[in-house]
Amino acid sequence: MMKDNNLVRHLDACETMGNATSICSDKTGTLTTNRMAVVQSFINDRFYREISPSWSELDKKTREILVEGISVNSGYNTQVLLPTLPGIQKTQIGNKTECALLGFTLDLGQNYEQIRHYFPEESLIKVFTFNSVRKSMMTVVHRREGGGFRLHAKGASEILLCRCKYILGVEGNILSFGNEKQKEMIKQVIEPMASDGLRTIAIAYKDFVGNSEYPNDVILSEGESSSINWDDEESLREGLTLVAILGIQDPVRPEVPEAIAKCQRSGITVTGDNINTARPKLRVLARAQPSDKYILVKGIIESKCTKNREVVAVTGDGTNDAPALKKADVGFAMGIAGTDVAKEASDIILTDDNFTSIVKAVMWGRNVYDSIAKFLQFQLTVNVVAVTIAFVGACSIKNLPFRAVQMLWVNLIMDTLASLALATEMPTEDLLKRKPYGRTKSLISRTMGLLSNPIFCIIWLLTLISQILIVQFAGEWFFTKSLDLIHWGFCFLFAICELIWGQIIITIPSNVLPKFFAFGRGEVRPTSILVTGEYDIPEVRQTSGREIGGVPAGSSGARPGQILWLLGLTRLQTQALTNYARADPYEFWIPPTAVSRRNQNSTSLNIENNKRNVENEEENNN
Repeated sequence: MMKDNNLVRHLDACETMGNATSICSDKTGTLTTNRMAVVQSFINDRFYREISPSWSELDKKTREILVEGISVNSGYNTQVLLPTLPGIQKTQIGNKTECALLGFTLDLGQNYEQIRHYFPEESLIKVFTFNSVRKSMMTVVHRREGGGFRLHAKGASEILLCRCKYILGVEGNILSFGNEKQKEMIKQVIEPMASDGLRTIAIAYKDFVGNSEYPNDVILSEGESSSINWDDEESLREGLTLVAILGIQDPVRPEVPEAIAKCQRSGITVTGDNINTARPKLRVLARAQPSDKYILVKGIIESKCTKNREVVAVTGDGTNDAPALKKADVGFAMGIAGTDVAKEASDIILTDDNFTSIVKAVMWGRNVYDSIAKFLQFQLTVNVVAVTIAFVGACSIKNLPFRAVQMLWVNLIMDTLASLALATEMPTEDLLKRKPYGRTKSLISRTMGLLSNPIFCIIWLLTLISQILIVQFAGEWFFTKSLDLIHWGFCFLFAICELIWGQIIITIPSNVLPKFFAFGRGEVRPTSILVTGEYDIPEVRQTSGREIGGVPAGSSGARPGQILWLLGLTRLQTQALTNYARADPYEFWIPPTAVSRRNQNSTSLNIENNKRNVENEEENNN
């Protein structure tokens, strides 16, 4: 799994992932390349859909505020490095959304580093960093001209839009921006951008000056500038002026559509984007906060809509995703963009941050489940048959049908090779064509994997051919006798009858059988009868219903199956101890005639010894 970019931290998560029924996935970085760029914009009452605006097309005031707001109101550790060679993309360092905005300033021909040099980080008055709750970021700086302060804001368009009372129109004119114009902006600009799969970011500002002719500026009286409460976030972000709306594209990974098509059960994505952004890709829970992700995961797990409980997998990369990762049955953390807290809370780490790796984890999980089922099926079949033959032989003919070499052949050759072939099978795409088994399905079913494993079929054929050759031509080495066609025909007939009888048995539902046909009824007798010949009667408990030795009333009869089983095991143990004491390891039983002769000889020896003792006593008396 490590080769498939899955670093498994908890081994049980691998098997659990094979039965996952729902996958809640972040869009950014998992379904997309996380390499963003501004491809559409709305500036100065003009919608740039196909081409980006040039520096000369924009109003002077608008472009200065726009570039200053993008450069200052972003993390100073976020950078976009120009390529040194032609044909190479720009290097993005830090937050990818901010990298897209900084790349937009470079496309306008402006250097954001110069603006940051003019506004060093220690000169910033107040910074409200972006988080998943406020969905915006604000920075307060000193104005370069005329004194006063300027608040730069950026954030989710539909959230920041309702905070704006003004907008910069054509040639930088200050226009009123009421509710009707806001709805019109959402319908004509934001929704078309989101329908194209773009993330929409709004850029706004607010000036605090001592004297101004613009209606959008906040007028400060003498001495009031020092008394402004810069911690009052709610009042600061009221009455903003909208500068631009930028549409950021995050291309979908080329392999993701095919991966989602393979993973039919991954029908929900938890994303922080606009609802139209991810609608072309998946069904969406939009503008979700980390608490919403946790509630969603908990709701799916505790849902009663399905017969079996849902098995949920969740992807996350942030610190706030840790509760959802812990709550999920399987938590996936991003190895590149994920935080240490998210990685510690996860079960599997995706080293390439790719959704395709999740599909690989599903394949491996189902392969582990199927391999265990096939291994158990084969082992039970071989061992139950061997034990049954040995038991029936010991009880019926008082002999072991299997010699030591034959048992070694079964255990070392058949079990080892076939088990290796079944347990080491690699996962295939066919595992994704079926639905998850669910939590209540048994590992062993009636018809599972018949003739589906070519390696097992080859080993089975080789074993069959080897058995025929051993029986027919290697009797001296393996203590077998060759069979003629009639005997071989009887062997095949018994095998076919066993298959037919087994099919009849499993076809009859167990709930229609009478109670006296139920297996395991009757009182359990101890094994002391095998030694002393008497039963140790357990204490009889009197309750509301009559019980004998812990067995309910109506089942007091001796259980023949248990007695026969105990007798058979005891005989096997006795024969094994006898074999160790004998010189010939292949001598398993003594004919009855030999036993009687041995008893007669011992009796005659006892009589002679008694006569000698009597004669010696008479001589001593004399």
